[in-house]
Amino acid sequence: MHKQLIIRHLSVLSLLLSAITASATDSDERRPLFLTTKIDVGTMANTNDFLDGVNAHQMKMKNFSAYTLGVGWQTTGRKDWEHIHNFPSFGVAVYTATLDNKAEIGRPYSVFGFYNGTMWRKGRSAIKYNIDMGVAFNWKCYDKYTNPYNITIGSPATVHIGLGVEYRYSLDNLSFAIGYNATHFSNGAVRKPNKGLNMLSPFVKIAYSPRKYSLPELKTGFGRLKGHEVLATFGFGIKRYECDTVAHPEVRDLPGKEFQMGSKFTVGTLQLEYLRTYGHKGRWGGGLSIVYDNWLGSDIRITGNDVTTINGPASKRYTVGLFLAHELCIDRLSVVTQLGRYIHQPSGVSQKKKDLFERAGVKYTLPFNVFAGLNIYAHSFTKADFIEWNVGYRLPWGEKVKSK
Repeated sequence: MHKQLIIRHLSVLSLLLSAITASATDSDERRPLFLTTKIDVGTMANTNDFLDGVNAHQMKMKNFSAYTLGVGWQTTGRKDWEHIHNFPSFGVAVYTATLDNKAEIGRPYSVFGFYNGTMWRKGRSAIKYNIDMGVAFNWKCYDKYTNPYNITIGSPATVHIGLGVEYRYSLDNLSFAIGYNATHFSNGAVRKPNKGLNMLSPFVKIAYSPRKYSLPELKTGFGRLKGHEVLATFGFGIKRYECDTVAHPEVRDLPGKEFQMGSKFTVGTLQLEYLRTYGHKGRWGGGLSIVYDNWLGSDIRITGNDVTTINGPASKRYTVGLFLAHELCIDRLSVVTQLGRYIHQPSGVSQKKKDLFERAGVKYTLPFNVFAGLNIYAHSFTKADFIEWNVGYRLPWGEKVKSK
């Protein structure tokens, strides 16, 4: 059941990435294609006991190396947004990594979509930023009998998220880059234990284009877009929670029982948000977040071999928070980041969430000001709480372009 749920999440994510890539590719004229390869050599952030040496091999897990091979397309200014973002590129890639103690964590590989934005360009030189999002497989995940120490990865498949910055120098058919990456792997708490894996690395990258091309002169006469909008967003997710088998040793080794008698809980979310458009590239603002979480106030009761989930009263199941938000706008696609703090958590329950919460994800604007998206909802920058699928409606007003 858990594998099916994870596969559904990852399949929809893969379709979303495919749709984004397809929507960015027009058929009237081919964009220059390029092949790219990248090598990372770095360290894993020490965020839990498994990585710190509490494992079957009693070894600290610090180092990794990774190899990426991708195919991409270079924008050439056929659309206004390509000039606004200074000719970014995008594509798809495959990735594999070799980690310390691969006997217990595996050798992951992933498929992801990437976007290379431009922060600065002059002549053949450029400073770029990279956003990667996809799915990773082939983990040796937690198993209470065969792999009991691995609390880092809780499922055979996870989300792959990467952020990076690089300096790039381009020749006629080749480009060379050096940079620094941060990569995160997690299943969004669909199955636990799942502390997640964070990796930091310098990298070198080479890209080759089969045909020579030159970028046109950058158009800059778009003016400054300004405007306002309010948004209502409705979301849904599923999370896992486990009872304490230390307190209930009689169920620890029951045949067929998964890690710590885990149970599923549904989550519903509502966001009311105001955003101010500060230019063609983005919006910033803030809002109110209400999360209705069936995990809050719940209890798992064990009688002999029977396990029963008891939901708490409805008044104990919701939190309220305020958040700051930013959206990086790339045509109809937006990269969403939020940082918030709870102003209300239920009292009189044993469950307690961290004070800070974060959202990171993407959304795509559809006709009639409707949008759909996907976020990872997390706490204190370290722990994913759930994967949030959402739809919403935006009401814009006062949009106008001011000349510079």
